[in-house]
Amino acid sequence: MAIQNFGEINGDAGTSQLVVTESLDIYCAQRMQEFLDGVIRESSPNLAIDLSAVEDIDSSGIQLLLALNQQLKSQNKTLTITQCSSEVKTLFSLYQIERYIQLEDNT
Repeated sequence: MAIQNFGEINGDAGTSQLVVTESLDIYCAQRMQEFLDGVIRESSPNLAIDLSAVEDIDSSGIQLLLALNQQLKSQNKTLTITQCSSEVKTLFSLYQIERYIQLEDNT
């Protein structure tokens, strides 16, 4: 099920899986934040995000993911990034995102 063109949510009782299919940049940050607020309310204790289809990410996208991680932690939930495109990997490496968000890149 595609939701607001951002991605698909699947999952079971323990983990919700979000597959992001849009860019994570300044142009969609506000709409994506609103979408993620709903995801947080509806998500299982664990949220896994697949970013393998994301071709464009900037510091706004990084900030969005860091804020999402903090919101989930405040509710005793966890965030894991399960897949990354090469563009996302490059930026994650630059910002050392693995220090803040659990990464399980299976590519």
